[in-house]
Amino acid sequence: MTGGATAASEAANKAVSRRLFEAMTRGDLDAVDDLFTPDATVHDPGRELRGTGPIKAGLADLRAGFPDIVYTVEAQIAEGDLVASRFRGEGTHSGDFRGVPASGRRFRYTGILLHRFEGGRIAEFWGQSDVLGLMQQLGATLSLPAAPPAAGPAAGERP
Repeated sequence: MTGGATAASEAANKAVSRRLFEAMTRGDLDAVDDLFTPDATVHDPGRELRGTGPIKAGLADLRAGFPDIVYTVEAQIAEGDLVASRFRGEGTHSGDFRGVPASGRRFRYTGILLHRFEGGRIAEFWGQSDVLGLMQQLGATLSLPAAPPAAGPAAGERP
């Protein structure tokens, strides 16, 4: 165990992580104040949220797009002040989500969250989810930037 953590504190941290998934399923914004430190940071691909206010707003946006979303924790590992959780989320795309209008489609996606704890609360949160798979299920049109033109042969080189 790292950082002086005990099996009891690791178990307690795992329970807090599970409570977060339960709060996300219920859309319980008030639980954020109990589960996160006031200056907690969420590191999510494409954005970073600092403090409980922005974290609550992020959860509200998620619930607006997916009001019936249900999270299931499939596995957890704790070591020291870190808890890793593999999860599954499923529901219906009933509202706008990151610029994609409601499609009414059912979806299912997976991901891994890593939480770092301070004093029994989440101080940092890293998320890695199958957002591409999720967006495909929602029917989102994704565009990739154009590839740069291929460089031709340098002067004096044969093609």
